[in-house]
Amino acid sequence: MVKPEVKPEVLDKLASLREGLEKLVDIGLDVVVERNLKEAIEEVEHGHNLASAMISSRIIRYIIDKIPGGRDEEKIENLVQKGLIPRDRKDEQKQLLTALRLSRNFLSHRIDISPEVEDTLMLLGGAFKLSKILTKLKN
Repeated sequence: MVKPEVKPEVLDKLASLREGLEKLVDIGLDVVVERNLKEAIEEVEHGHNLASAMISSRIIRYIIDKIPGGRDEEKIENLVQKGLIPRDRKDEQKQLLTALRLSRNFLSHRIDISPEVEDTLMLLGGAFKLSKILTKLKN
């Protein structure tokens, strides 16, 4: 089967994420999360943005459910208080909140939308950030 063409800059980003995944595995990433991250990357490589977005969203929701707090903002504030997200990095906090909301949209709230590659990469980035946080929480 012929793979759809994926832009070189996207492939570069995916290669970088693969390297990041290896580092996360080295510091004790959960095997199940690792397997899902690999699969999400592979789906983007094949041009399957919705599949990757759904897998990334599943990772995001799985990890965020492990963090104390009711609303997403409370969970982010909890991570800030624990020093897992820098207090002065409002941009990083906002990115994570965006990924949390986007993940819910693609999983259940908005079946009428399909992710573009940018959405997919944002979700993958959020899944990686939360995976790193999860390993720190475990350690």
